[in-house]
Amino acid sequence: MFTKTTRPGRTLAAVVRVKIGQRRGVPRLWLQGSKLERSSFAVGARFSVLKTARALVLEVMDAGSRLVSKKMVGKKLTPVIDINSADVLAMFRDADAVRVVCQRGRITILPLVAEQQKRERMARLRQQLARGCVAMGSLSHGGGVLAHALHAGFVKAGLRPLLAFANEIRDDLLEQAARHNSAWDESTISLGLPLQDLAFDPWVMSQLPQVEVLEAGLPCSGASVAGRAKRGLKHPEQHPEVGHLVVGFLAVVARVQPAVVVLETVPQYDAKGGQMRGRKRPIGCPVSGKSVQTAAELWADGPLAWSLGWLVRALRALQAQEMEIGGHGFRDNFCDLAAKSSWITI
Repeated sequence: MFTKTTRPGRTLAAVVRVKIGQRRGVPRLWLQGSKLERSSFAVGARFSVLKTARALVLEVMDAGSRLVSKKMVGKKLTPVIDINSADVLAMFRDADAVRVVCQRGRITILPLVAEQQKRERMARLRQQLARGCVAMGSLSHGGGVLAHALHAGFVKAGLRPLLAFANEIRDDLLEQAARHNSAWDESTISLGLPLQDLAFDPWVMSQLPQVEVLEAGLPCSGASVAGRAKRGLKHPEQHPEVGHLVVGFLAVVARVQPAVVVLETVPQYDAKGGQMRGRKRPIGCPVSGKSVQTAAELWADGPLAWSLGWLVRALRALQAQEMEIGGHGFRDNFCDLAAKSSWITI
């Protein structure tokens, strides 16, 4: 027998994504339906509007300055809240949609999670760069070759890098890296377990700090020409042994909120990487991929190459001297790139 439990406080009735429209050139937010009734916003109810630093809060109260209006939907009278004000909706002026949280007696209007996370990432990145620091994480670490290159590149750029955590299925490789890899220090968290075990362990995931850069060397057996031909795969994720790792990878990305993800893989993953590309957008990471092999190729591609060239030059500690340092500082270029939440394939 199912027993309904009663939770104290404001019971959650609904969470919905709502588009912000326009009426006579003024932003408009339109809410209607049963979610309002279940939140005590019945037809004729009075409510107030309170603006906080991050949200717009509607609260039911007898002395409220606004009134829940009505609309006939079929044969039923439906409550409607119509906010058509540039001043009230000012905090969402650049947004196409918002997140509406309906509770008993209160409706909270917030930025979409992806947009909120993007702003928080950029604020954290700017703060870290102002301090001259950058935190990194590493997945499918191996012996830490790419992590070491990132570390050396950041040091060369005048930053203090910190490898916050490293994950690798083989604990012996982590032991080797901890002893001999200069990217490691006493604060680096060693995660010697399969990526999928890490991603779905709530306690371990809760211990992971946020980072500015996440690098990964996911197995490319399902993306390479030989791997796809051998098994007849259409997508890398179809590989029976390593295809599932993209799920764990994205779960960690969502948890640690990096400004930039550097993924080392084969060029074919860029062409067959639709699954990863599509799934990064909901967590606020628009994807722009670029496969590179040489510094010369990277710099022959115009504006994109300029931004990526600075990042890869610093991160990979490229020793080739054919790339001359231009007039822009590394921090400015890194910030500009991170604002686009780019995914770089090397």
